[in-house]
Amino acid sequence: MNSNQASYFHTLAHPLSLYENARLNIQFVVLSILYLAICFVLLGICASDFLCPTVSNISKDKRYRGILTGILLSWCNSSPDLFTNFMSWTSSNAAPLSVGEVLGSCGFILCVVQGAVFIVMGRANVQLEREQLHHIQRDLLFILAAMLMMFYVCLRNEITLLNCTLMVVLYLIYVGYKAGFWSKHHHLRPEIGTGSGPEMEEQEFSSESDQTWKFSILSAMDDGALYSELQKSLGANDETITLRTLRSDTSCAAYPSPRPLTAPGPISIDRPDASRTAVHSSPPSFEAYHDVEDIEQVSHIEGASRTSPIIYEQLLRKNLERWKNGLVYLLAPQLKDFRQKSNVTRIIAIVMVPFTALLRLTCPQHDKLLEETSVSPKKEAVGAKTLFLLIMQAICTPFCILSLLSVLVDFQINRYQLLTSSVVSCAMCACVLTFLWQVKVEARFSLNDTSFQDDRGFFRLRSLEQYLVLLLNSFGIFSCILWISTLANALVEVMVLYQRLTGVSDGVLGLTIFSWGNSISDLMSNVAMCKLHLRVNAHTNEQREELASRYFFISLSACFGGVLLNSLIGIGLSGFVANAMGAEGVDVNHLWILRTVHLGHSGIDFEFILSGAFILVQVLLLLVVFSGIRPVAEYLSSNLRNVGIILCCWWGLATLGNIVIETSGFSSAN
Repeated sequence: MNSNQASYFHTLAHPLSLYENARLNIQFVVLSILYLAICFVLLGICASDFLCPTVSNISKDKRYRGILTGILLSWCNSSPDLFTNFMSWTSSNAAPLSVGEVLGSCGFILCVVQGAVFIVMGRANVQLEREQLHHIQRDLLFILAAMLMMFYVCLRNEITLLNCTLMVVLYLIYVGYKAGFWSKHHHLRPEIGTGSGPEMEEQEFSSESDQTWKFSILSAMDDGALYSELQKSLGANDETITLRTLRSDTSCAAYPSPRPLTAPGPISIDRPDASRTAVHSSPPSFEAYHDVEDIEQVSHIEGASRTSPIIYEQLLRKNLERWKNGLVYLLAPQLKDFRQKSNVTRIIAIVMVPFTALLRLTCPQHDKLLEETSVSPKKEAVGAKTLFLLIMQAICTPFCILSLLSVLVDFQINRYQLLTSSVVSCAMCACVLTFLWQVKVEARFSLNDTSFQDDRGFFRLRSLEQYLVLLLNSFGIFSCILWISTLANALVEVMVLYQRLTGVSDGVLGLTIFSWGNSISDLMSNVAMCKLHLRVNAHTNEQREELASRYFFISLSACFGGVLLNSLIGIGLSGFVANAMGAEGVDVNHLWILRTVHLGHSGIDFEFILSGAFILVQVLLLLVVFSGIRPVAEYLSSNLRNVGIILCCWWGLATLGNIVIETSGFSSAN
């Protein structure tokens, strides 16, 4: 990468440099909105399609699956919000923008997203169980405590290191509560073989429901893709299939083993009479033997010699077409089942092809590398597509990491850094080629090989595969974090640019455009998840209502988890780091624990106070709605759609009030 290319990439990743002399006109608005849309979509794709699966693959230890993986995945799902907040506090000195974004996101999720969920589930007879209501009530109490802290910060219009510490401690208490519940729930779970299939599936489903379910925008816009992803993530593994097979009440004898089409039928157990002509049978891999060749067979053979020869050009063209489609789906998986997607999803999928291909080549993400061969179940090989992807990722990833670091830290790439990246790239290629050579050695067929030697070679390959997958996924996680940080920083710079050109306060930008952009994926994914109960086969209305209630509970849990993470970690942890490091805008004239960051002008910010008050009222209303009181529950079940409309209108009223305050000039008072 030469200096001109590095400078161009640096300018493209920094909107303040890209639009340095921009004016507020139609051209700037259109280009900046397109820039924002691409950044928002890429943030969602990078977090949900690359970072989350990679973290999930690394943390596969079943002893910590429910605790560690759940926490890591919830952090990865909310990583766009967390990184944008962190960049606002540390690099851009835009703490008011961060606080406004968190308040706007929390209000949008609690009101608009949940209101949309209520509207979608309006026709379903949703009945939450007592245990599910207790979960919701506890989450709402944690949210109430978090929003009270946020409201206190808004009243003072400043945040101290002590406030940030209390927020982080509250989130740790929440995580500890979830971890304790998970351990207790799995300790009391009945044995695997005692439950029926749907009951076991529901238990596994409910145990994962506390996690923040979030999919990319492309998946959320396509209900079929979302349903397939959910099915793969909910027990579509070998263990579940085995358990369902073992739980089947049908005898195995009712299912005969498959036989080749040319093989004879099952041989009767009774011995034939001695005078009866013996039946000639053939091995399964050959065509069935016949005593007499009839005339039709002879004519068929003669006719076969008169058929046209194989056209190798067509065969080559088909192979090239198959390779091309394979590479396209490998680098741009969103194009799969393209004709079955909606028109909007098709447009977004096509536009995102170069970006997803770049992420695919620079963010390694692998679950396994070996494929079984036809020689033996223990003889495995690396597929051609997998090998191509491994080599390309080994070459591209180190240079991509160096480029992203230069953008974030703001330094010029020199020859020594390029040499270091080249050495790392060569080392990764050497690891891949060494693994490939070992696979070739173990795949050699020899008559002298014993079963013991096959087992040793099989386990040796599996161990090497795990080490290589761990190495690649570690680079992939680091690269994903750098991509998300770069995109988040670009979003913050666009917001700062709009604030300079329009004169609108950072708080209003955070409460509106910034929070809407970061929360649109939550809206689409939760609404799409609620619609999934219509795609699942249900034999009775009771099963349909059960499925609807289950998906409704999952959507609510996802909303609550996102609100807590955005508020307590997005503000608490980012503010803690900024105060502790003495970042720009931090008042260091106080005691260390009382270091302060002022949120804009001195005095009271009415926009923050209004938003915080609306959110507090919303949380109290949700506590009443999910209190379990019989009259309230009956009204909710029969008027779910109306309640959803009220929730959406409630946050619309808060946004309208903020716009009135901003335009009237009473946004703050001394």
